[in-house]
Amino acid sequence: MQKHAEQTVCLHTVTLNADSGYGTLVLGLNGTATVTQTGGTVTANNGPVFLGRYGSSQGTYTISGGTVQLGLTQPVAGRSFWLDASQPGTLTTDAFALVLNGAGTQILRGTNTYAGGTTINAGTLRVDGSLRGPVAVNGGWLIGDGTIDGPVTVGPAGGLSAGASPGHLVLAADYVQFGTLLVELAGSAQGTQYDWVQVIGAVDFRAGSVLDVNFLSPFVGLPGDRFDVITATGGIQGFERITFDFRHAYTETAWWADIVPVGGGAVALRLTVSPEPASLTLLGLGALALFAKNRRRRRTPSTPPRRRSR
Repeated sequence: MQKHAEQTVCLHTVTLNADSGYGTLVLGLNGTATVTQTGGTVTANNGPVFLGRYGSSQGTYTISGGTVQLGLTQPVAGRSFWLDASQPGTLTTDAFALVLNGAGTQILRGTNTYAGGTTINAGTLRVDGSLRGPVAVNGGWLIGDGTIDGPVTVGPAGGLSAGASPGHLVLAADYVQFGTLLVELAGSAQGTQYDWVQVIGAVDFRAGSVLDVNFLSPFVGLPGDRFDVITATGGIQGFERITFDFRHAYTETAWWADIVPVGGGAVALRLTVSPEPASLTLLGLGALALFAKNRRRRRTPSTPPRRRSR
């Protein structure tokens, strides 16, 4: 696309890099470009789609009909929809549903206003801008520092984590979890040094839920340290169904977990490094969780290597 180009396309099928080659679609190389898809299917496998590529360029991909499927088959090769942080590219539509089937990482930045919903079957979707509509994480991971304005459901084989290392993810509707919530701790500041999932709605932990807690080296929690890792304005249900995994957050004492009020009618799932030696810490009426060194925990096939840096 050339500078200030605008194009409306009625598509049947377009495939970017279906086999092992490398194809690229750039909207807004050194200027502004707009493409409107009115039908058909666009499949991006290994070739990335850049919405805004250099400088102050901006690309807008609008889907008024049809389907876009992102299935990066070579995770290291690139990203399918990549919205650079310095370019305000957008992915917009009212009728479009985004489906991720590949093993790579897709990044959405800017304001993405498609309302048909997002389904993650494999790979990772990183949302660092805003996203409309419901999100279903059937497999793979949903991560990022953005805002999702719609309900989020993490299935038994799926996972969610704030940031791309410690970060702050806002879910502006209800959150339901059957799978894994990965929490990374690198300091005491909520949302910047340790993960914070902020839910403007209700949280419901269902059977099979795992909370996987990790220290990011060189940080190690000290007795009395506490971390409000998920907050909710509509309450947190199903605490007793959570399996806590502290194997990668070892302390000489013990971990406590509880649901506590944090003001404004909201509550938090709080993790606290106990000031007592582990041998003296007791479980409290089913409302607290204690680290067990030799505990085995359920793993899903889609669990990726832990993220140690951005």
